[in-house]
Amino acid sequence: MKLCRDCLHCEVLSRWTIFMGREHSLCFHPESYRSDIVNGKREATPAWIMRAHRCGDDARWFEEKE
Repeated sequence: MKLCRDCLHCEVLSRWTIFMGREHSLCFHPESYRSDIVNGKREATPAWIMRAHRCGDDARWFEEKE
């Protein structure tokens, strides 16, 4: 099984921060960036949102960390 935490693009920010039962982590894959509508800066997307809505169950953008 391909887990986001094992992906090159995923960064776990804190193992102690749990949000909705998930570790707080961000996906930094180029397809995951979105623009903040307040300040216009590019932001990474939470990994669980990327996996659920864009990368998918098959983890099509997964690249294993070395």
